[in-house]
Amino acid sequence: MSTHTHKPCTEALPVIRLAAHVTPQSLAQALLHACTTDGFFYLADHGIPQALIEEVFAISRGYFLTAGPEQKLKGNGDLGYTAVRQESLDSVMPGNGDVKESYYYGDDRWFVRKGVTQFVPPFLAQTTRREKLDSFVDRNTMVAQIILRGLALALGLEEDYLAKAHTGEHSRLRLLHYPEHSYRGVDHLDIRAGAHTDYGTITLLHQDRVSGLQVIKDGVWTDVPPRPGCVVVNIGDALEFWSGGKFRPDPPSSQAETSDAN
Repeated sequence: MSTHTHKPCTEALPVIRLAAHVTPQSLAQALLHACTTDGFFYLADHGIPQALIEEVFAISRGYFLTAGPEQKLKGNGDLGYTAVRQESLDSVMPGNGDVKESYYYGDDRWFVRKGVTQFVPPFLAQTTRREKLDSFVDRNTMVAQIILRGLALALGLEEDYLAKAHTGEHSRLRLLHYPEHSYRGVDHLDIRAGAHTDYGTITLLHQDRVSGLQVIKDGVWTDVPPRPGCVVVNIGDALEFWSGGKFRPDPPSSQAETSDAN
């Protein structure tokens, strides 16, 4: 857990509406404000169909709740399956390991080019499910490229400076499952996901209808509830380094109550 206090959300994060910014410079200014004050923001008008988002949530639930252990083989770090308690994100208070499981999925086109086969369990490899996952990856990649171009302008760089450095080779879709209480045990050190910052450039977080995400604002853990039509975007350690510390991520926590699959 954390020594920080906690408060419910009133308006936890700024909202950036892509449709409201008709010029790249306008979007850049909005991103500059969000990334130098909070490090997190809601993104609206992102263009990812809600039906596709819900289908991917359903695929995620199906995998974690019905696939057998033979489909949950240990991954290699940034690909494949991570078991409950295998990961411990909070380095200060690691407890017993995070009470969640996950699956990292990559864009297969990059593995084909390298002559490498990405193991995908049969449940996820089923043709229709795989097509949905690939479509979801493509849609989010397009949104990420828009954000990266705006961030580059916000830093006074050429518009494509960051976007052209992100080819998708190391981008990952991470499916997350937070088991219900009956699976957790009773230890008071049990937490869903410890306080941490993401190590990448940016993260696009799609939430279901149950709140669990928290961020630190002015030393206080603040709830970040799902907002209809929005995806939560946060900057990561790589962007902090790239910006010379101008953009700094506040550590998120998912220690509050969450739903079965995210």
